[in-house]
Amino acid sequence: MGVYCTALVLAALVYPVTTSRDISLIEVLRAAIRQFLRRDKTPVIILVLAALVGTLVGLVGVAFEKGVSALQALRLEMVTQWAPAEWRWSLAFPLSGLMAAGGYYLVRCFAP
Repeated sequence: MGVYCTALVLAALVYPVTTSRDISLIEVLRAAIRQFLRRDKTPVIILVLAALVGTLVGLVGVAFEKGVSALQALRLEMVTQWAPAEWRWSLAFPLSGLMAAGGYYLVRCFAP
């Protein structure tokens, strides 16, 4: 339903004069792309490179998030395996502090 509504909005933008003929979704999308390419004077190679850079940055962001999740799971696993139940809370905070200090050190060394 959402695609059909979007197509109707595009049809209203591309074909401002209403006609009695039935406009298909493909025709509307082709007309919208043609109108965009006529109006936009950015070279196609710039658009392709922008899409490539956006994809790579997105993948790096996902990899970072997965790494942070894995590090958090590692911290929880270390505390639950090595410490008895009554010591877990008292060991969780120093271990987290050591990891935070390590992260701070890496940022100070390698960040501009």
